[in-house]
Amino acid sequence: MKIIEIKDGKSKNIEIKKGFIITKINRQIVEIPQDIKNIISNISGGVYIEGIYPNGMTAYYAFGM
Repeated sequence: MKIIEIKDGKSKNIEIKKGFIITKINRQIVEIPQDIKNIISNISGGVYIEGIYPNGMTAYYAFGM
């Protein structure tokens, strides 16, 4: 899932940039938007996001719910 817009909220606070491609959330593979909704709706603690930028740079972000 590619980030195309950053709005105010947790993702802006952890400095994810446009173009970042989310590959996993809490070690669960993300392929479609519904995957993100399903994973996030079941989290009550921390969120660990893994992914890659179009330039090939791998990045990891974490925040609390």
